[in-house]
Amino acid sequence: MTLQSPLSSQAKAKPLNIKDYDMIKHYFIETYGYKMWTEVPLDELFEMLPFLFKEVAKKENLRICSLKFYGVKNPK
Repeated sequence: MTLQSPLSSQAKAKPLNIKDYDMIKHYFIETYGYKMWTEVPLDELFEMLPFLFKEVAKKENLRICSLKFYGVKNPK
């Protein structure tokens, strides 16, 4: 079963599968909270995806920088 983004005809993006949905749900709840997850309509969720992925990238960058500061040689 695959979920199709309503913007896929415009963006020519690949269809989302269940693993992608679980990952998006996890990141969204981690970043914005469960209450926001239940209140945001699906079309707004797809519009917010680029911002969500930017926030996740910022968190990962901060984690790696912090590990380097504490002396971890190969943080990943």
